[in-house]
Amino acid sequence: MSKKYVKKAIEVEAVEWKGDNAKVLQKFCGKALNHYFDKEAFIATLNGQETANPGDFVVRYDDELGKHFKVYKPDYFKAQFEEAANYDKIPIERVLTKITPEN
Repeated sequence: MSKKYVKKAIEVEAVEWKGDNAKVLQKFCGKALNHYFDKEAFIATLNGQETANPGDFVVRYDDELGKHFKVYKPDYFKAQFEEAANYDKIPIERVLTKITPEN
């Protein structure tokens, strides 16, 4: 029998790799940035080395697995993540479900 699951909401930090912002990416990734060459950045992840191309987002997770990185294509990143500051603008009615007592 299958069950339904909801993806846990987590806050992450991310940097967009533009191909020319190596110093920003270096500071963000630290030793996880293996090297960069000809607009490609090579990032150490839990799944091995991943390549970031210009426009890709490098996400830093800090969760039960520790601090780790993942590279996402822009379309996937924008579909899955929203800037945390935007949560202040969500109406409370969308966040809370009204609970009414049973009669």
